[in-house]
Amino acid sequence: MSQGITFSGLSSGIDVNSIVTQLMNLEKVSVNRIKTQQAKLSQQQGVYGAFKSRITAFTTALSSLNQVSAFNPLKAASTNSDAATLTTSSGAVQGSYSLKVFKLAQAHKISSTAQASTTEALNQTGVFKVNGKEITVEASDNLGSIASKINTADAGVTASLINGGAGKAYLTLTAKESGAGSTISLEDVSGGALASLGSFGTQILGAQDAEFELDGLTLNSNKNEIADVIPGSTLTLKKAALDGSVGSTLTITRDADGLKSKMKEFRDSYNAVIDFIAQNSQFDSETYSSGPLFGDSSASQVTSIMGDVLLRSVGSGSVNNLIRLGFGLDEAGRVTFDEAAFDKVAAEDPNAPSRLFAASGSSTTSALRYVSSSAKTKAGNYEVIVTQAATRSSGTAGMAQANPSGGGETLTFGGSVLGGRSVVLTTAGGSATDLVNQINNDSRLRDYFNASLDNDGKLKIESRGYGSGSSFTLTSDQAASDSNSGIGTSGLTVTAGLDVAGTINGQTATGTGQFLMGPTGSTVEGLQVMYTGSTTGTVGSLSFSQGIANQMTDSMFSFTDSVNGLL
Repeated sequence: MSQGITFSGLSSGIDVNSIVTQLMNLEKVSVNRIKTQQAKLSQQQGVYGAFKSRITAFTTALSSLNQVSAFNPLKAASTNSDAATLTTSSGAVQGSYSLKVFKLAQAHKISSTAQASTTEALNQTGVFKVNGKEITVEASDNLGSIASKINTADAGVTASLINGGAGKAYLTLTAKESGAGSTISLEDVSGGALASLGSFGTQILGAQDAEFELDGLTLNSNKNEIADVIPGSTLTLKKAALDGSVGSTLTITRDADGLKSKMKEFRDSYNAVIDFIAQNSQFDSETYSSGPLFGDSSASQVTSIMGDVLLRSVGSGSVNNLIRLGFGLDEAGRVTFDEAAFDKVAAEDPNAPSRLFAASGSSTTSALRYVSSSAKTKAGNYEVIVTQAATRSSGTAGMAQANPSGGGETLTFGGSVLGGRSVVLTTAGGSATDLVNQINNDSRLRDYFNASLDNDGKLKIESRGYGSGSSFTLTSDQAASDSNSGIGTSGLTVTAGLDVAGTINGQTATGTGQFLMGPTGSTVEGLQVMYTGSTTGTVGSLSFSQGIANQMTDSMFSFTDSVNGLL
Protein backbone atom coordinates (compact mmCIF):
# COMPACT_ATOMS: atom_id res chain seq x y z
CA MET A 1 0.00 0.00 0.00
CA SER A 2 1.38 3.35 -0.98
CA GLN A 3 1.74 6.11 1.60
CA GLY A 4 1.06 9.83 1.13
CA ILE A 5 4.07 12.14 1.15
CA THR A 6 4.27 14.65 4.05
CA PHE A 7 6.82 17.34 4.85
CA SER A 8 7.72 17.92 8.40
CA GLY A 9 9.28 21.00 9.80
CA LEU A 10 12.65 19.21 9.87
CA SER A 11 12.95 19.00 6.12
CA SER A 12 11.15 22.20 5.07
CA GLY A 13 11.51 24.47 8.02
CA ILE A 14 7.73 25.17 7.93
CA ASP A 15 5.26 23.80 10.56
CA VAL A 16 2.56 22.88 8.07
CA ASN A 17 0.42 20.95 10.59
CA SER A 18 0.26 23.96 12.91
CA ILE A 19 -0.66 26.31 10.09
CA VAL A 20 -3.45 24.01 8.89
CA THR A 21 -4.78 23.61 12.42
CA GLN A 22 -4.84 27.38 12.94
CA LEU A 23 -6.60 27.93 9.62
CA MET A 24 -9.21 25.36 10.56
CA ASN A 25 -9.73 27.02 13.95
CA LEU A 26 -10.23 30.39 12.26
CA GLU A 27 -12.84 28.79 10.02
CA LYS A 28 -14.61 27.37 13.07
CA VAL A 29 -14.73 30.84 14.60
CA SER A 30 -16.53 32.18 11.53
CA VAL A 31 -18.98 29.28 11.55
CA ASN A 32 -19.64 29.73 15.26
CA ARG A 33 -20.26 33.44 14.76
CA ILE A 34 -22.80 32.65 12.03
CA LYS A 35 -24.50 30.06 14.24
CA THR A 36 -24.62 32.51 17.12
CA GLN A 37 -26.10 35.18 14.87
CA GLN A 38 -28.57 32.65 13.48
CA ALA A 39 -29.69 31.67 16.99
CA LYS A 40 -30.07 35.34 17.93
CA LEU A 41 -32.17 36.06 14.84
CA SER A 42 -34.30 32.98 15.52
CA GLN A 43 -34.87 34.14 19.08
CA GLN A 44 -35.74 37.62 17.86
CA GLN A 45 -38.16 36.19 15.33
CA GLY A 46 -39.91 34.27 18.10
CA VAL A 47 -40.10 37.37 20.25
CA TYR A 48 -41.64 39.40 17.41
CA GLY A 49 -44.22 36.65 16.88
CA ALA A 50 -45.11 36.69 20.57
CA PHE A 51 -45.15 40.50 20.53
CA LYS A 52 -47.65 40.52 17.67
CA SER A 53 -49.80 37.95 19.52
CA ARG A 54 -49.95 40.20 22.60
CA ILE A 55 -51.08 43.17 20.48
CA THR A 56 -53.63 41.02 18.63
CA ALA A 57 -55.06 39.81 21.95
CA PHE A 58 -55.29 43.43 23.07
CA THR A 59 -57.18 44.54 19.95
CA THR A 60 -59.49 41.53 20.28
CA ALA A 61 -60.35 42.66 23.81
CA LEU A 62 -60.94 46.17 22.44
CA SER A 63 -63.38 44.91 19.80
CA SER A 64 -65.81 43.85 22.53
CA LEU A 65 -65.85 47.47 23.73
CA ASN A 66 -66.60 48.96 20.33
CA GLN A 67 -70.39 48.59 20.55
CA VAL A 68 -72.68 50.68 22.73
CA SER A 69 -74.63 47.51 23.66
CA ALA A 70 -71.54 46.22 25.49
CA PHE A 71 -71.96 49.01 28.05
CA ASN A 72 -75.50 48.19 28.99
CA PRO A 73 -74.92 44.74 30.50
CA LEU A 74 -78.02 43.31 32.09
CA LYS A 75 -78.60 40.21 34.15
CA ALA A 76 -81.81 38.24 34.44
CA ALA A 77 -83.06 36.28 37.42
CA SER A 78 -85.97 34.02 38.26
CA THR A 79 -87.17 33.42 41.83
CA ASN A 80 -88.28 29.92 40.79
CA SER A 81 -85.95 28.47 38.18
CA ASP A 82 -87.88 25.17 38.30
CA ALA A 83 -90.85 26.99 36.78
CA ALA A 84 -89.05 29.26 34.32
CA THR A 85 -85.73 30.87 33.47
CA LEU A 86 -84.93 34.13 31.74
CA THR A 87 -81.86 35.11 29.71
CA THR A 88 -81.10 38.51 28.19
CA SER A 89 -79.48 39.74 24.99
CA SER A 90 -79.09 43.09 23.26
CA GLY A 91 -82.20 45.23 23.34
CA ALA A 92 -83.34 44.14 26.80
CA VAL A 93 -84.52 46.73 29.30
CA GLN A 94 -84.65 46.69 33.06
CA GLY A 95 -87.89 45.54 34.65
CA SER A 96 -89.73 43.11 36.90
CA TYR A 97 -92.46 40.69 35.80
CA SER A 98 -94.89 38.36 37.56
CA LEU A 99 -95.30 34.98 35.85
CA LYS A 100 -97.78 32.12 36.21
CA VAL A 101 -97.49 28.99 34.04
CA PHE A 102 -100.69 27.03 33.35
CA LYS A 103 -99.63 24.73 30.47
CA LEU A 104 -96.42 23.77 28.69
CA ALA A 105 -96.24 23.46 24.91
CA GLN A 106 -96.33 19.88 23.66
CA ALA A 107 -95.55 18.25 20.33
CA HIS A 108 -98.24 15.94 18.97
CA LYS A 109 -97.28 12.27 19.43
CA ILE A 110 -99.28 9.27 18.19
CA SER A 111 -98.73 5.53 18.02
CA SER A 112 -99.68 2.57 15.87
CA THR A 113 -101.48 -0.44 17.28
CA ALA A 114 -99.37 -3.31 18.62
CA GLN A 115 -97.56 -5.32 15.93
CA ALA A 116 -95.81 -8.69 16.01
CA SER A 117 -92.28 -7.26 15.91
CA THR A 118 -90.23 -4.37 14.54
CA THR A 119 -88.57 -6.58 11.90
CA GLU A 120 -91.36 -8.88 10.71
CA ALA A 121 -92.87 -8.00 7.32
CA LEU A 122 -96.40 -6.58 7.57
CA ASN A 123 -97.48 -8.13 4.25
CA GLN A 124 -99.43 -4.96 3.51
CA THR A 125 -99.32 -2.62 0.54
CA GLY A 126 -100.66 0.85 0.00
CA VAL A 127 -100.00 4.57 0.05
CA PHE A 128 -100.77 7.01 2.84
CA LYS A 129 -99.84 10.64 3.47
CA VAL A 130 -98.15 12.11 6.54
CA ASN A 131 -98.57 15.89 6.55
CA GLY A 132 -99.09 15.76 2.79
CA LYS A 133 -96.01 13.61 2.07
CA GLU A 134 -96.74 10.25 0.41
CA ILE A 135 -95.41 7.06 2.00
CA THR A 136 -95.49 3.95 -0.19
CA VAL A 137 -95.64 0.64 1.69
CA GLU A 138 -94.64 -2.66 0.06
CA ALA A 139 -95.45 -6.18 1.25
CA SER A 140 -91.87 -6.73 2.47
CA ASP A 141 -91.86 -3.59 4.65
CA ASN A 142 -91.70 -3.88 8.43
CA LEU A 143 -92.04 -1.22 11.14
CA GLY A 144 -88.34 -0.34 10.85
CA SER A 145 -88.38 0.22 7.08
CA ILE A 146 -91.63 2.22 7.26
CA ALA A 147 -90.10 4.43 9.96
CA SER A 148 -87.09 5.01 7.70
CA LYS A 149 -89.33 5.99 4.78
CA ILE A 150 -91.27 8.46 6.92
CA ASN A 151 -88.09 10.03 8.31
CA THR A 152 -86.59 10.52 4.83
CA ALA A 153 -89.83 12.06 3.50
CA ASP A 154 -89.22 15.31 5.42
CA ALA A 155 -92.82 15.29 6.59
CA GLY A 156 -92.23 17.33 9.74
CA VAL A 157 -92.40 14.29 12.02
CA THR A 158 -89.94 11.87 13.61
CA ALA A 159 -90.84 8.17 13.35
CA SER A 160 -89.53 5.97 16.18
CA LEU A 161 -89.82 2.34 17.28
CA ILE A 162 -90.79 0.83 20.61
CA ASN A 163 -89.94 -2.86 21.01
CA GLY A 164 -91.78 -4.34 23.99
CA GLY A 165 -91.26 -7.94 22.92
CA ALA A 166 -93.34 -10.35 20.87
CA GLY A 167 -96.67 -8.80 19.93
CA LYS A 168 -95.76 -5.49 21.57
CA ALA A 169 -93.95 -3.59 18.82
CA TYR A 170 -95.07 -0.03 18.06
CA LEU A 171 -94.33 2.71 15.53
CA THR A 172 -94.69 6.24 16.92
CA LEU A 173 -94.86 9.59 15.15
CA THR A 174 -93.79 12.81 16.91
CA ALA A 175 -94.25 16.26 15.39
CA LYS A 176 -90.93 18.09 15.05
CA GLU A 177 -92.60 21.33 16.16
CA SER A 178 -94.54 21.78 19.37
CA GLY A 179 -97.79 23.69 19.75
CA ALA A 180 -101.47 23.33 18.89
CA GLY A 181 -100.70 23.94 15.22
CA SER A 182 -98.40 20.92 15.01
CA THR A 183 -101.16 18.29 14.80
CA ILE A 184 -100.01 15.41 12.60
CA SER A 185 -102.19 14.97 9.51
CA LEU A 186 -102.74 11.43 8.13
CA GLU A 187 -104.54 10.54 4.91
CA ASP A 188 -105.15 7.06 3.50
CA VAL A 189 -104.63 7.09 -0.28
CA SER A 190 -104.83 3.41 -1.23
CA GLY A 191 -104.38 -0.12 0.12
CA GLY A 192 -104.61 -1.32 3.70
CA ALA A 193 -101.20 -0.35 5.10
CA LEU A 194 -102.43 2.58 7.19
CA ALA A 195 -105.40 0.61 8.54
CA SER A 196 -103.10 -2.28 9.56
CA LEU A 197 -101.21 0.21 11.74
CA GLY A 198 -104.44 1.26 13.41
CA SER A 199 -104.27 4.56 11.49
CA PHE A 200 -102.00 5.75 14.34
CA GLY A 201 -105.16 6.29 16.36
CA THR A 202 -103.48 6.09 19.78
CA GLN A 203 -102.60 9.57 21.03
CA ILE A 204 -99.67 9.68 23.43
CA LEU A 205 -99.42 13.49 23.65
CA GLY A 206 -101.83 16.04 22.29
CA ALA A 207 -100.62 19.05 20.33
CA GLN A 208 -100.74 21.88 22.83
CA ASP A 209 -99.68 25.51 23.13
CA ALA A 210 -98.02 26.84 26.24
CA GLU A 211 -100.39 28.99 28.29
CA PHE A 212 -99.04 31.48 30.80
CA GLU A 213 -99.80 34.77 32.45
CA LEU A 214 -97.32 37.65 32.46
CA ASP A 215 -98.18 40.62 34.63
CA GLY A 216 -101.85 39.63 34.49
CA LEU A 217 -101.95 39.17 30.69
CA THR A 218 -102.84 35.67 29.43
CA LEU A 219 -100.55 34.64 26.58
CA ASN A 220 -99.99 31.56 24.42
CA SER A 221 -96.95 30.17 22.61
CA ASN A 222 -96.33 27.12 20.45
CA LYS A 223 -92.92 26.77 22.13
CA ASN A 224 -91.69 26.66 25.69
CA GLU A 225 -88.65 28.76 24.75
CA ILE A 226 -90.18 32.13 23.93
CA ALA A 227 -88.12 34.96 22.45
CA ASP A 228 -88.99 38.63 22.86
CA VAL A 229 -92.24 38.26 24.85
CA ILE A 230 -90.05 40.30 27.19
CA PRO A 231 -88.10 42.45 24.66
CA GLY A 232 -84.47 41.43 24.22
CA SER A 233 -84.92 38.35 26.39
CA THR A 234 -85.74 34.66 26.09
CA LEU A 235 -88.23 33.12 28.52
CA THR A 236 -88.04 29.34 28.99
CA LEU A 237 -91.05 27.68 30.59
CA LYS A 238 -90.19 24.49 32.46
CA LYS A 239 -93.08 23.57 34.78
CA ALA A 240 -96.82 24.25 34.82
CA ALA A 241 -100.00 23.78 36.85
CA LEU A 242 -103.56 24.41 35.68
CA ASP A 243 -104.47 26.05 38.98
CA GLY A 244 -101.79 28.73 38.52
CA SER A 245 -99.81 27.58 41.54
CA VAL A 246 -96.58 27.41 39.53
CA GLY A 247 -94.99 30.76 38.88
CA SER A 248 -92.02 33.04 39.39
CA THR A 249 -90.95 36.66 39.63
CA LEU A 250 -88.64 37.57 36.76
CA THR A 251 -86.25 40.50 36.99
CA ILE A 252 -83.86 42.23 34.62
CA THR A 253 -81.35 44.51 36.32
CA ARG A 254 -78.19 46.35 35.38
CA ASP A 255 -75.09 44.20 35.83
CA ALA A 256 -72.68 46.73 37.35
CA ASP A 257 -70.12 44.05 38.19
CA GLY A 258 -70.20 42.77 34.62
CA LEU A 259 -69.41 46.23 33.26
CA LYS A 260 -66.58 46.68 35.73
CA SER A 261 -65.16 43.29 34.68
CA LYS A 262 -64.95 44.57 31.10
CA MET A 263 -62.94 47.55 32.32
CA LYS A 264 -60.54 45.24 34.19
CA GLU A 265 -60.12 43.07 31.09
CA PHE A 266 -59.15 46.18 29.14
CA ARG A 267 -56.62 47.15 31.82
CA ASP A 268 -55.11 43.64 31.95
CA SER A 269 -54.81 43.22 28.17
CA TYR A 270 -53.20 46.68 27.89
CA ASN A 271 -50.70 45.86 30.64
CA ALA A 272 -49.90 42.49 29.07
CA VAL A 273 -48.44 44.37 26.06
CA ILE A 274 -46.51 46.84 28.24
CA ASP A 275 -45.14 44.04 30.46
CA PHE A 276 -44.01 42.03 27.44
CA ILE A 277 -42.09 45.00 26.04
CA ALA A 278 -40.47 45.68 29.42
CA GLN A 279 -39.43 42.05 29.94
CA ASN A 280 -37.79 41.90 26.52
CA SER A 281 -36.13 45.34 26.65
CA GLN A 282 -33.91 44.84 29.69
CA PHE A 283 -30.24 45.91 29.65
CA ASP A 284 -27.49 44.58 31.94
CA SER A 285 -24.96 47.38 32.59
CA GLU A 286 -22.32 44.90 33.82
CA THR A 287 -22.46 42.32 31.04
CA TYR A 288 -23.82 44.73 28.41
CA SER A 289 -26.34 42.02 27.40
CA SER A 290 -29.74 43.23 26.29
CA GLY A 291 -33.18 41.86 25.53
CA PRO A 292 -34.31 41.36 21.91
CA LEU A 293 -36.55 44.48 22.02
CA PHE A 294 -33.98 46.78 23.65
CA GLY A 295 -33.80 49.92 21.50
CA ASP A 296 -36.34 48.45 19.08
CA SER A 297 -38.23 51.20 17.24
CA SER A 298 -41.43 49.14 16.85
CA ALA A 299 -41.65 48.53 20.59
CA SER A 300 -41.11 52.22 21.27
CA GLN A 301 -43.80 53.20 18.77
CA VAL A 302 -46.34 50.77 20.28
CA THR A 303 -45.73 52.12 23.79
CA SER A 304 -45.99 55.72 22.61
CA ILE A 305 -49.14 55.22 20.54
CA MET A 306 -50.96 53.23 23.21
CA GLY A 307 -50.24 55.89 25.83
CA ASP A 308 -51.23 58.70 23.48
CA VAL A 309 -54.61 57.15 22.55
CA LEU A 310 -55.31 56.24 26.16
CA LEU A 311 -55.09 59.86 27.26
CA ARG A 312 -57.03 61.40 24.36
CA SER A 313 -60.21 63.34 24.92
CA VAL A 314 -63.28 62.00 23.13
CA GLY A 315 -66.50 63.87 22.52
CA SER A 316 -67.87 66.48 24.86
CA GLY A 317 -69.07 66.62 28.44
CA SER A 318 -67.27 66.53 31.75
CA VAL A 319 -66.28 62.86 31.39
CA ASN A 320 -64.40 63.04 28.10
CA ASN A 321 -61.29 60.95 28.77
CA LEU A 322 -60.39 57.73 30.55
CA ILE A 323 -58.61 59.54 33.39
CA ARG A 324 -62.00 60.85 34.54
CA LEU A 325 -63.35 57.30 34.36
CA GLY A 326 -60.83 56.05 36.90
CA PHE A 327 -57.97 55.00 34.64
CA GLY A 328 -54.38 56.21 34.96
CA LEU A 329 -50.75 55.41 34.11
CA ASP A 330 -48.06 54.46 36.64
CA GLU A 331 -44.31 55.15 36.32
CA ALA A 332 -43.79 51.96 34.31
CA GLY A 333 -46.43 52.96 31.76
CA ARG A 334 -48.93 50.38 33.04
CA VAL A 335 -52.63 51.20 33.29
CA THR A 336 -54.18 51.56 36.73
CA PHE A 337 -57.89 51.35 37.45
CA ASP A 338 -59.64 52.99 40.39
CA GLU A 339 -62.83 50.97 40.89
CA ALA A 340 -64.34 53.39 43.40
CA ALA A 341 -63.88 56.32 41.00
CA PHE A 342 -65.41 54.29 38.19
CA ASP A 343 -68.43 53.33 40.32
CA LYS A 344 -69.02 56.98 41.21
CA VAL A 345 -68.91 58.18 37.60
CA ALA A 346 -71.02 55.25 36.31
CA ALA A 347 -73.66 55.98 38.95
CA GLU A 348 -73.81 59.70 38.09
CA ASP A 349 -73.49 59.29 34.31
CA PRO A 350 -74.31 55.68 33.22
CA ASN A 351 -73.59 56.45 29.54
CA ALA A 352 -70.08 57.83 30.15
CA PRO A 353 -68.23 54.50 29.63
CA SER A 354 -69.94 53.85 26.30
CA ARG A 355 -69.32 57.42 25.08
CA LEU A 356 -65.61 57.03 25.72
CA PHE A 357 -64.98 53.49 24.50
CA ALA A 358 -67.58 52.67 21.84
CA ALA A 359 -68.09 53.97 18.33
CA SER A 360 -71.47 55.66 18.12
CA GLY A 361 -73.68 57.45 15.68
CA SER A 362 -76.72 59.70 15.83
CA SER A 363 -79.12 60.68 13.07
CA THR A 364 -81.26 63.69 12.28
CA THR A 365 -84.28 61.44 11.59
CA SER A 366 -85.82 58.35 13.20
CA ALA A 367 -85.95 56.56 9.83
CA LEU A 368 -82.13 56.58 9.63
CA ARG A 369 -80.19 54.68 12.26
CA TYR A 370 -76.52 53.96 12.95
CA VAL A 371 -75.88 50.18 13.06
CA SER A 372 -72.15 49.49 13.13
CA SER A 373 -68.70 50.56 11.92
CA SER A 374 -65.18 49.24 11.52
CA ALA A 375 -61.78 50.38 12.73
CA LYS A 376 -61.34 52.11 9.35
CA THR A 377 -64.46 54.28 9.62
CA LYS A 378 -63.52 57.92 10.07
CA ALA A 379 -65.36 60.25 12.43
CA GLY A 380 -67.52 62.90 10.81
CA ASN A 381 -70.97 64.09 9.72
CA TYR A 382 -72.26 62.25 6.67
CA GLU A 383 -75.22 62.99 4.41
CA VAL A 384 -77.27 59.95 3.33
CA ILE A 385 -79.11 60.01 0.00
CA VAL A 386 -81.48 57.15 -0.88
CA THR A 387 -82.26 56.51 -4.52
CA GLN A 388 -84.33 53.38 -3.88
CA ALA A 389 -86.12 52.41 -0.66
CA ALA A 390 -86.17 48.76 0.40
CA THR A 391 -89.36 46.77 -0.20
CA ARG A 392 -90.71 43.37 0.81
CA SER A 393 -91.49 40.50 -1.55
CA SER A 394 -95.24 39.99 -1.90
CA GLY A 395 -97.91 38.23 -3.93
CA THR A 396 -101.71 38.09 -4.07
CA ALA A 397 -103.93 35.12 -4.95
CA GLY A 398 -105.80 35.29 -8.22
CA MET A 399 -109.18 34.47 -6.68
CA ALA A 400 -110.88 35.37 -3.40
CA GLN A 401 -112.28 32.66 -1.14
CA ALA A 402 -115.99 33.40 -0.85
CA ASN A 403 -117.13 30.02 0.53
CA PRO A 404 -115.88 27.92 3.46
CA SER A 405 -113.11 25.46 2.62
CA GLY A 406 -113.22 21.81 3.58
CA GLY A 407 -109.46 21.86 4.20
CA GLY A 408 -106.86 19.42 2.94
CA GLU A 409 -105.35 21.81 0.39
CA THR A 410 -101.56 21.51 0.30
CA LEU A 411 -99.64 24.80 0.11
CA THR A 412 -95.89 24.62 -0.53
CA PHE A 413 -93.74 27.60 0.48
CA GLY A 414 -90.17 27.92 -0.82
CA GLY A 415 -87.56 30.37 -2.05
CA SER A 416 -84.52 32.26 -0.79
CA VAL A 417 -86.34 33.67 2.25
CA LEU A 418 -86.49 30.10 3.58
CA GLY A 419 -82.89 29.36 2.68
CA GLY A 420 -83.92 27.18 -0.27
CA ARG A 421 -85.91 24.71 1.83
CA SER A 422 -89.62 23.97 1.43
CA VAL A 423 -92.40 24.15 4.01
CA VAL A 424 -95.58 22.20 3.32
CA LEU A 425 -98.80 23.42 4.95
CA THR A 426 -102.04 21.39 4.82
CA THR A 427 -104.98 23.75 5.26
CA ALA A 428 -107.34 23.06 8.14
CA GLY A 429 -110.46 24.39 6.42
CA GLY A 430 -112.84 27.18 7.27
CA SER A 431 -113.05 30.77 6.10
CA ALA A 432 -110.39 32.89 4.39
CA THR A 433 -109.71 34.53 7.76
CA ASP A 434 -109.12 31.08 9.27
CA LEU A 435 -106.51 30.38 6.60
CA VAL A 436 -104.79 33.71 7.31
CA ASN A 437 -104.64 32.83 11.01
CA GLN A 438 -103.33 29.34 10.28
CA ILE A 439 -100.44 30.72 8.20
CA ASN A 440 -99.58 33.48 10.68
CA ASN A 441 -99.60 31.08 13.64
CA ASP A 442 -97.62 28.30 11.98
CA SER A 443 -94.26 28.07 13.79
CA ARG A 444 -92.44 27.25 10.54
CA LEU A 445 -93.81 30.24 8.64
CA ARG A 446 -94.68 33.07 11.01
CA ASP A 447 -91.09 34.39 11.30
CA TYR A 448 -90.84 34.67 7.50
CA PHE A 449 -94.31 35.59 6.19
CA ASN A 450 -97.32 37.71 7.01
CA ALA A 451 -100.68 36.70 5.57
CA SER A 452 -103.65 39.06 5.17
CA LEU A 453 -106.67 39.72 2.98
CA ASP A 454 -106.63 42.62 0.53
CA ASN A 455 -109.60 44.92 -0.17
CA ASP A 456 -111.06 42.35 -2.56
CA GLY A 457 -110.81 39.55 -0.01
CA LYS A 458 -107.92 37.87 -1.80
CA LEU A 459 -105.15 36.17 0.16
CA LYS A 460 -102.01 38.32 0.27
CA ILE A 461 -98.64 36.90 1.36
CA GLU A 462 -95.80 39.28 2.20
CA SER A 463 -92.29 38.50 3.41
CA ARG A 464 -91.37 39.91 6.79
CA GLY A 465 -87.84 40.66 5.61
CA TYR A 466 -86.79 43.25 3.04
CA GLY A 467 -84.76 43.14 -0.14
CA SER A 468 -83.80 40.63 -2.78
CA GLY A 469 -83.13 37.98 -0.16
CA SER A 470 -86.83 37.94 0.82
CA SER A 471 -88.03 36.35 -2.44
CA PHE A 472 -90.31 33.33 -2.14
CA THR A 473 -92.54 30.90 -4.06
CA LEU A 474 -95.96 29.51 -3.12
CA THR A 475 -97.95 26.82 -4.96
CA SER A 476 -101.11 24.83 -4.29
CA ASP A 477 -102.03 21.26 -5.20
CA GLN A 478 -105.54 22.42 -6.18
CA ALA A 479 -106.84 24.60 -8.96
CA ALA A 480 -107.89 28.04 -7.78
CA SER A 481 -111.53 28.30 -6.73
CA ASP A 482 -113.75 30.37 -4.45
CA SER A 483 -113.64 27.49 -1.92
CA ASN A 484 -109.88 27.39 -1.36
CA SER A 485 -106.88 29.71 -1.10
CA GLY A 486 -107.27 30.91 -4.69
CA ILE A 487 -103.53 30.43 -5.34
CA GLY A 488 -103.83 27.64 -7.90
CA THR A 489 -101.39 25.04 -9.16
CA SER A 490 -99.44 27.57 -11.23
CA GLY A 491 -98.50 29.34 -8.02
CA LEU A 492 -98.53 32.84 -6.66
CA THR A 493 -97.09 35.63 -8.81
CA VAL A 494 -94.54 37.17 -6.48
CA THR A 495 -93.05 40.65 -6.82
CA ALA A 496 -89.51 40.37 -5.51
CA GLY A 497 -88.36 42.76 -2.80
CA LEU A 498 -85.83 45.50 -3.56
CA ASP A 499 -82.66 46.34 -1.64
CA VAL A 500 -82.15 49.90 -0.50
CA ALA A 501 -79.79 51.89 -2.75
CA GLY A 502 -78.03 55.19 -2.24
CA THR A 503 -74.92 57.02 -1.10
CA ILE A 504 -73.22 57.87 2.18
CA ASN A 505 -71.11 61.04 2.07
CA GLY A 506 -71.38 60.97 -1.73
CA GLN A 507 -69.93 57.45 -1.92
CA THR A 508 -72.04 54.72 -3.55
CA ALA A 509 -73.01 52.32 -0.77
CA THR A 510 -73.87 48.63 -0.93
CA GLY A 511 -77.50 47.89 -0.15
CA THR A 512 -78.78 44.71 1.48
CA GLY A 513 -82.40 44.79 2.57
CA GLN A 514 -82.78 48.01 4.58
CA PHE A 515 -79.04 48.29 5.29
CA LEU A 516 -76.50 50.50 3.51
CA MET A 517 -72.76 49.80 3.86
CA GLY A 518 -70.01 52.31 3.07
CA PRO A 519 -67.57 51.29 0.31
CA THR A 520 -64.01 50.03 0.84
CA GLY A 521 -61.30 52.67 0.66
CA SER A 522 -63.57 55.58 1.56
CA THR A 523 -63.90 57.62 4.75
CA VAL A 524 -67.12 55.70 5.47
CA GLU A 525 -65.62 52.25 4.95
CA GLY A 526 -67.36 49.78 7.23
CA LEU A 527 -70.09 52.25 8.25
CA GLN A 528 -73.48 50.54 8.20
CA VAL A 529 -76.77 52.41 8.49
CA MET A 530 -80.39 51.26 8.42
CA TYR A 531 -83.07 53.16 6.53
CA THR A 532 -86.65 52.19 7.38
CA GLY A 533 -88.42 54.93 5.44
CA SER A 534 -90.12 54.76 2.06
CA THR A 535 -89.18 58.15 0.58
CA THR A 536 -86.11 58.84 -1.54
CA GLY A 537 -83.70 61.75 -1.86
CA THR A 538 -81.73 63.25 1.02
CA VAL A 539 -83.16 61.34 3.99
CA GLY A 540 -80.95 62.80 6.72
CA SER A 541 -77.41 62.97 8.00
CA LEU A 542 -75.48 60.79 10.41
CA SER A 543 -72.93 62.01 12.94
CA PHE A 544 -70.33 59.31 13.64
CA SER A 545 -67.80 59.35 16.47
CA GLN A 546 -64.90 56.96 17.02
CA GLY A 547 -64.45 55.77 20.57
CA ILE A 548 -61.19 54.93 22.32
CA ALA A 549 -61.59 51.26 21.39
CA ASN A 550 -61.91 52.07 17.68
CA GLN A 551 -59.02 54.55 17.70
CA MET A 552 -56.73 52.15 19.52
CA THR A 553 -57.59 49.26 17.18
CA ASP A 554 -56.97 51.46 14.14
CA SER A 555 -53.57 52.56 15.55
CA MET A 556 -52.48 48.98 16.27
CA PHE A 557 -53.44 47.75 12.79
CA SER A 558 -50.27 49.27 11.33
CA PHE A 559 -48.33 46.75 13.43
CA THR A 560 -50.54 43.65 13.14
CA ASP A 561 -51.56 43.85 9.46
CA SER A 562 -50.49 40.46 8.07
CA VAL A 563 -49.37 41.99 4.75
CA ASN A 564 -47.91 45.41 5.45
CA GLY A 565 -47.71 45.45 9.24
CA LEU A 566 -44.43 46.44 10.91
CA LEU A 567 -44.39 43.16 12.84
